Amino acid sequence: MFAFHPINIESVAWAAERKNVLSTFFWLLTTWTYINYVQKRNLARYSTVVLFFALGLMSKAILVTLPFVLLLLDYWPLKRFEIAHLKRIFSGDTQNQIENKKKLLNLIFEKIPLLFLVVGSCIVTLSAQKLAGAIVSIETVQTTTRISNALVSYLVYLEKMVWPKYFSVFYPYPIDESYMWKGLASGFVITGISIIVLRLIKKTPYLFVGWFWYLGTLIPVIGLVQVGQQAMADRYAYVPLIGIFIIIAWGLPDLLQNYPFRKKLLSVLTGIFFSVLITLTSVQLQYWENSVKLFEHAIEVTDKKYPSFVAVYNNLGVVLNEQMKFEEAMVHLKNGIKLQPTYSEAHNNLGNSLSGLHRFREANISYKEAIRLKPDYPEAHNNLANSLSKKWEDLEEAIFHYKKAIQLKPEFYEAHFNLGVTLNKWNDSDQAIGHLQEAIRLEPNLPEPHLVLGNILSQKKNFKM
Repeated sequence: MFAFHPINIESVAWAAERKNVLSTFFWLLTTWTYINYVQKRNLARYSTVVLFFALGLMSKAILVTLPFVLLLLDYWPLKRFEIAHLKRIFSGDTQNQIENKKKLLNLIFEKIPLLFLVVGSCIVTLSAQKLAGAIVSIETVQTTTRISNALVSYLVYLEKMVWPKYFSVFYPYPIDESYMWKGLASGFVITGISIIVLRLIKKTPYLFVGWFWYLGTLIPVIGLVQVGQQAMADRYAYVPLIGIFIIIAWGLPDLLQNYPFRKKLLSVLTGIFFSVLITLTSVQLQYWENSVKLFEHAIEVTDKKYPSFVAVYNNLGVVLNEQMKFEEAMVHLKNGIKLQPTYSEAHNNLGNSLSGLHRFREANISYKEAIRLKPDYPEAHNNLANSLSKKWEDLEEAIFHYKKAIQLKPEFYEAHFNLGVTLNKWNDSDQAIGHLQEAIRLEPNLPEPHLVLGNILSQKKNFKM
């Protein structure tokens, strides 16, 4: 199920998600070494657990939940403590109760080195996301909306696992009043399932471990700390659904234990199940052949009424611009702007489409709108300057925007190179030389700045520089 389910395609097919596959490899490796450690506890084996866990955290911070999963595995299948211990742990001071308390506390203390790594990873990850501007503020997405979305997402992931259809590279953040009620209803369903699981804990321990594996491992990516505009993502279910697969793998044989032809039935069901999964996965893989297919499929299968879906229209527009299909790109970018008029990236990319069609006046309007919405947008300043530099009378304004782009992003190669070329046109070769030299420092292997700088220096008869 883990290998063939189409919900896992995003993690495997998308090059950017190699970290998901790599971190899961270290997750499984850490779990395996932990089981070896439990069988024969010593410092060398525990050090191996810590090493693989640290490598996993460096791959992706999703491993922050692994110490808590190891505690679940301590209960079942490792059977390092009993639920009775939990019930009696604070109920008295008899020798047996004290021993039970020590037993559980020792298992928690055993995870402390791992928890130190978790804290460090959380600090580094959150700091990096804040620095990149990826964390969405509470003002943009309110706490109640986040909680509702989180609760609904728990059930939607399960729905996609059971009914593997309508997968998308992007799921828009739904913002409407009915969604709050959906969140409340989902909360009741999750609570109800959890109560049933706890009541059956002694009879079916795998149900307890699998269900709380699923709930717990989704917490970092469920959207309480919102990163990006997506409501959820298939890649987020890569590790969490292992918990549900555990329930199915142990639960189905359990359900059929009294059936006379149990083995034959399980074989037939397994064959049918995997045939369906492989077929669906083969179909879904076709959408990952190229970016255009991927985003067009997302537009086809996803509810497009929510503002955050502008990201898909924008990304498709970027890809079509790169393929020089400017007219097609404009259609999608304009659709995105209709959904969310304040999305500066779409205005900037619409400007790129118009520039590609040599409609520079219209392009300038789009670039200026992108800058109005997001004044600290260096790429938009650079693009506006490129468009303005097509006319001699606009060169001074172009130079202003190139300088603004560099002010906002000092290591911006394109802006330094373009400013150097434009200053040379403006008969300010001395300043042009400085920016071209900076462009060469930033990208020493690109030929263009060397060629332009060489031409300027030869005109100045400076053959030593």
